[in-house]
Amino acid sequence: MADYLHKHEASQHQEKLQHVSEFADEAFNILSSGEEFIGDVMPWQKTADKFRFRPGEVTIWAGYNNSGKSLVMGQIAIFLSTFTSVGMASFEMRPVVTVKRMLKQASGGDKPTEYILDRFKEKLNMYIYNHVGTLNANTVYGMCHFMAKEKGIKHIMIDSLVKCGINQSENEPQKEFVSKLQEIAKEHNIHIHLVVHLRKPDKATTRPDRFAIKGAGEI
Repeated sequence: MADYLHKHEASQHQEKLQHVSEFADEAFNILSSGEEFIGDVMPWQKTADKFRFRPGEVTIWAGYNNSGKSLVMGQIAIFLSTFTSVGMASFEMRPVVTVKRMLKQASGGDKPTEYILDRFKEKLNMYIYNHVGTLNANTVYGMCHFMAKEKGIKHIMIDSLVKCGINQSENEPQKEFVSKLQEIAKEHNIHIHLVVHLRKPDKATTRPDRFAIKGAGEI
């Protein structure tokens, strides 16, 4: 048994131990093009040279209640799914409600035409995880692995942290959850989007920053 375990462990290390030349071309390309130009853009041209969704990373979508976090993320999901693959996990809304809102966004009005509907179904490479309510963290991890490995999804959007079975009164589980999402993103070379909430401000005019995120500072 000990010999088997040793061989199994050696096999794992052998897979991970790679010659530096295997990373050199990619590193050179990043240096040549500029790191700010690596990753998928948002729909707005003015942001293209300021922010991108790079593979192997996690983006936190933070905002107050009813501030439009999910709305903006949905708009970006529509855009991304026209040239890459997106997996939506909106645990706070039924899939039909999510799609209804995105249809309105895609059409630019409250009454999309059947032409828009047909284009929507034809052009968007998007999947929706059909679950409303809280999931435990391990199930969320498994969902991410499945989307990435089995479906080849490049952007996974999780809405929101409070529905991922994490104790909101303890910082350590939140830290572990976000850390695990980072590991999954790196393992599959994908981008994970996570919606979180901000602490209630002292004044309505207070401008939030990253320190206003509710929960563990590691988020």
